[in-house]
Amino acid sequence: MNTPYRPGRPQAPTPRAFLEEAERLDDLAALVRGTITAGLYEPDLAFAEAYCRRLARHWNFNVRGNALQGLWHLLRRRGVAEPADLLEVIAEARRDESEYVRGQAEELAEALMEAGWG
Repeated sequence: MNTPYRPGRPQAPTPRAFLEEAERLDDLAALVRGTITAGLYEPDLAFAEAYCRRLARHWNFNVRGNALQGLWHLLRRRGVAEPADLLEVIAEARRDESEYVRGQAEELAEALMEAGWG
């Protein structure tokens, strides 16, 4: 149920504001959710793609893996600006120490191939 706007009452941040704040604060819980949210729902697709690409190199493996999943969702939603550029992101993630990140890299690589870029 949506709460109607009431003057003087704090409003929820926009998805983009939430994402930017999470990255600025390095808020792990918000970044883990935000990377997937960006891929699924962020209306500014160029922003969502750049956000997920940056966070695919984050220090935390959950954030890195979810950023790859965010890119997967973007690819499924409408593609990405430069699909061939994802090959570098995928190659780096395939060498990651985390099995989770490597698995997400494989999922993204498969989606890229299915989209005709592999």
